[in-house]
Amino acid sequence: MGKMKWLSQMIEDGTFDNRFVPAYEKAFNNNKSFFTYAGSTYTVRQARAMISIAATVQRENSMESLKKLER
Repeated sequence: MGKMKWLSQMIEDGTFDNRFVPAYEKAFNNNKSFFTYAGSTYTVRQARAMISIAATVQRENSMESLKKLER
């Protein structure tokens, strides 16, 4: 599954805000450069970019825009 499709599913089901973001925050607060979530390893920088995309999607209520990136 592509990362954008995975991201859109997590936003829709709430796991992004409830699980992914806390995992990122824990790594960031402990000065880690990467963390593992759902069997994949992410750098703090990658996670920050994903959080930025998700925030834009949620703020603009533009889930359809994210779904276009899935293709």
